[in-house]
Amino acid sequence: MIRAILGLGNPGKEYADTRHNFGFRVADELAYRRGVRKYEQGRHCLFAQFDLEGFAVVAVRPITYMNRSGLAWLEMAERFDIAAEHTLVVCDDLHLPLGKIRIRIKGSDGGHNGLASILQAAGTLEIPRMRLGIGASPQDWVDYVLSPFEADELALVDRVVPIAADALETFIRQGVIAAMDQYNQVVVTLE
Repeated sequence: MIRAILGLGNPGKEYADTRHNFGFRVADELAYRRGVRKYEQGRHCLFAQFDLEGFAVVAVRPITYMNRSGLAWLEMAERFDIAAEHTLVVCDDLHLPLGKIRIRIKGSDGGHNGLASILQAAGTLEIPRMRLGIGASPQDWVDYVLSPFEADELALVDRVVPIAADALETFIRQGVIAAMDQYNQVVVTLE
């Protein structure tokens, strides 16, 4: 049975360091740990396959831009025959403080356009997701999510990424409930 990690973000160098690409960073960290140095090209996504202690895993990065991430999910689900409940979507969340990770089994899109696209494409709200706090927007939220992290935030981001990747490993090995139990109370700080 294959597990899928679908990290959300926007393709292109101009978006690489933005808050909206936090999901890419975490999925990339997991893949990098497993020796992945290059993703394969699909029609709507880049993907990398690897093994994690006997579990077949595919890490996916949509290349459709955030609002059309559902196309990447459909391609991945069809190509690898992956059920919604064996997918974990990783995305940014401006309703959570920077340093907070929240994992859920199912639910609404919470106003996240990439997650909304995936839920619509899948035809279900029952897709596990990991939300990564980016802090509340002090300005227009579109400009905020498409802006890079501030210099004083980057040290915290660098601490969140490996912890979130650890949570992905827990999801793969033990399931979403175990990942929720272990990581939903975690607040990453610089102390």
